[in-house]
Amino acid sequence: MTKKLIIIFSFLLIILFSIHYGSPFLPDKLVLILVIALLAALFGIGAAREGQISLPRNIITLPLLVFLGYIVIQTAILHPANQRYTFESMLLFFMIVLFLLYFSVGFGNRDDSMTLIKSVIFANCLLLVVYLLRTAVHLKAGGHVFSGWLVNHNHLAMLAGMLIPYTIALSVYRHQPVRDRILWFASLFIVLVSFLFAVSRGAYVSFVLALSITVLGAAWLGVYSKKTGFILFGSGLLVGIFVLSLYPFEHRVFSSVFAITASQRLGIWFGSIRMFLHHPVFGWGIGTYEDAFHRFRPSDILYLVNHAHDVFLETADDMGIIGLGLVLWALVTWLSVIIREMKQTSSDLKKAVLWAGLTSTLFLIFHNFIDFGILVPSNAVSAILLMAGTASVLQVSAHNLPLDYIKVFSKRQRLLVAAFSTVFFIAVAVVCMRAVYGYRLYEQGRHEMAERNGTESTGMQHRAVLDQAIKTFTRAQRFITSDKVVYATGTAWYKLFDLSGEPEALDHALVQFKRASRLCPWNPYYAEDIGALYEHQGDLHQAIASTRQALTLDPTNASLFLRIGDLELDQGSDGDAIHDYKQACRIYPPYAWDVIPRLIMFDVPLDEIRKTARELPDGTWVLVNALIKTPRVSLDNSPLPGQTLTGTIQTHLGHAQDVALAAGILKGLMLTDTGKLIRYIPLFIDITPDKTQALEQLEGLHISDKVMLFYIAVLESQTGDSGAAMQTLQYIIHTDASYADAYRMIANIDASENKLDDAIGVLKTGLYYVPSDFLMYAMLGAFYNQDRDWYNAIESYKMAVLLNPGYENGYVQMAMIYKAQGMEFRAKDILEQGIDALPKSTTIRQMLQDIKE
Repeated sequence: MTKKLIIIFSFLLIILFSIHYGSPFLPDKLVLILVIALLAALFGIGAAREGQISLPRNIITLPLLVFLGYIVIQTAILHPANQRYTFESMLLFFMIVLFLLYFSVGFGNRDDSMTLIKSVIFANCLLLVVYLLRTAVHLKAGGHVFSGWLVNHNHLAMLAGMLIPYTIALSVYRHQPVRDRILWFASLFIVLVSFLFAVSRGAYVSFVLALSITVLGAAWLGVYSKKTGFILFGSGLLVGIFVLSLYPFEHRVFSSVFAITASQRLGIWFGSIRMFLHHPVFGWGIGTYEDAFHRFRPSDILYLVNHAHDVFLETADDMGIIGLGLVLWALVTWLSVIIREMKQTSSDLKKAVLWAGLTSTLFLIFHNFIDFGILVPSNAVSAILLMAGTASVLQVSAHNLPLDYIKVFSKRQRLLVAAFSTVFFIAVAVVCMRAVYGYRLYEQGRHEMAERNGTESTGMQHRAVLDQAIKTFTRAQRFITSDKVVYATGTAWYKLFDLSGEPEALDHALVQFKRASRLCPWNPYYAEDIGALYEHQGDLHQAIASTRQALTLDPTNASLFLRIGDLELDQGSDGDAIHDYKQACRIYPPYAWDVIPRLIMFDVPLDEIRKTARELPDGTWVLVNALIKTPRVSLDNSPLPGQTLTGTIQTHLGHAQDVALAAGILKGLMLTDTGKLIRYIPLFIDITPDKTQALEQLEGLHISDKVMLFYIAVLESQTGDSGAAMQTLQYIIHTDASYADAYRMIANIDASENKLDDAIGVLKTGLYYVPSDFLMYAMLGAFYNQDRDWYNAIESYKMAVLLNPGYENGYVQMAMIYKAQGMEFRAKDILEQGIDALPKSTTIRQMLQDIKE
């Protein structure tokens, strides 16, 4: 009865942890620990009541027991202060207990072992049906397969791929009732479809590899004929190729998004290896990866990395070479025992279950080399229960167990076991419930803070809300000493200081932030915020020291270098500030747009600024824009073109000497960096007041690029030398007959000299080579209109709006021509077309209203 009850609990346990699938929050871990403790207590009490217990006697248990002891030893040696680490240890501890517990439960009876396996598969199939139904709803609404369920699809694929071998093996097993075989085939269909819709490239490749190895290996071991093995292998390979060739897979593999993801994942792996080499023996401590990895994070990864995307690398980082060695020892022992038993057993059922266990284990190993799905509580529980059931099948050679595997308890021992189980469960329940309540208070405090941020209340009301949040967080600290709770308390105190200006509130915030940093010494953000509080207090020395401490924990964080530079500028240490600014720009080049204006604003000597600019990535170009106060532009793109840039410069133009200096720097850039002339020349033309001098400078460059030649033609026209401009433009057209800007400029020059026929002829020639240029049609319409050729003007404007329906002036001009000819009804039709194309145009709407009136 006790065993049946425990198996039912396992079914409910899987369902329970699917609620936050893929999001192992602290309450989930605590409830998991509590339920496992309850199962252990039930098992102990049941054993005491029945007076006997089956004991596992296999080499599989030895590495697990040693690993269990190592967890205790490592925790004692590293003694991490942060409670999050303790919970990680407790979770791992109880997961191992769960394995041993179920290994014992199913140990004495094959029916119990199979019931355990069935409960795991059917519980997960129920979850996968929900996933498929929600996926169907998303697809029907126009979504895609990735949005089918609010989970990480790679983790879901790991769950389905882990179940497939068991459903395959039990579907083809002949000696079972028809009802069971129907259920297994239905389960196989559900997990296969779910696996397909998860669209996980890593899961597909891992499953094909695992299936290929076990099918060929089983044939080689003589579990079945080699002919059958090769047929199964070929079929599996064809199915694998079909799955891998699906469009979503191709799209993810060959898209640029995947290329970025692959590069970042490689960066995470290399950083994880460096992290391991710093503490290779005992590791950094269980659960420390998320915080400690900041120190080794590549500079191109700007988001928080909470897992290594490789369970084995993360195990090495958290538990050192000893912990990784114990994990590998357990896996190798497990696989070797399965292979040996597969070769020796004569039971078809045992062969089927062991083959499924082998395939599932290999799939988990391969997939977790590139992901961390096994760390999701729901996946971990399912995997451990399946392995426990498979381990139980390993021991069963007959329906009943030999007597030497049965431990009979005396009455006194039974009472001790029952008492220990009860006390053990009560102790774990108290610890877990206290932590759950503390976490509930923490969430309540966060909710109060969020309400304060989202309301428009008076200062007194804000003060009351902050006081209440501080009290809530302080109460939470009595039950859970997590750095996140302490940090939230400090944040509430800081917001109170920001509201009231009370120095005592700032002191309280500083105390809480320092405590959070002690609880989680690897998190750089705490040290950075401590530096910010010191800055508020006016202690720049301590602010710089704390921010540098953050920098030791996150050395590739360019914003920390930038912040330290700002503090050093405030302190008057220009040389140190420039050194840190250079470091920031080496890591993140766009910071040059922040650094140069800061140096100018703090009146750093100009020679020092120019020297610094030469050493920054593209710093000289940034200096030019900073001197004339242009809008911030990309390092790779030119500034805003034409009138927009000119107007911006005229609005924000600095001193004349700054403009002259910027022009001089641009001259040097045009001579030394000829590859970026298209960036420099437009700005040079705009900021040089003497256009003749600008023209001389450009002509001295001996430019052959047509874009640059066009700018020279613009300058020639602005200086009054229209003949030279025409020659330059004709040369451009000769080299590139499709250069539309040249035709338009020639037409403008001709029109300015009252040569409308010549201007119209140039535009017609241009439209022959560039028939899709609506601006030339618009100019042609204007010239025909000026020449009173109403028909051709209308036709030209029609082509302009046809090519660009958003060309407002085209509708306006056509309506004005029709109105002038007394054809108001035609003007009304044109304006209504304009309203359809530009519903927000007030000009067209007003004209239409005037015609109607």
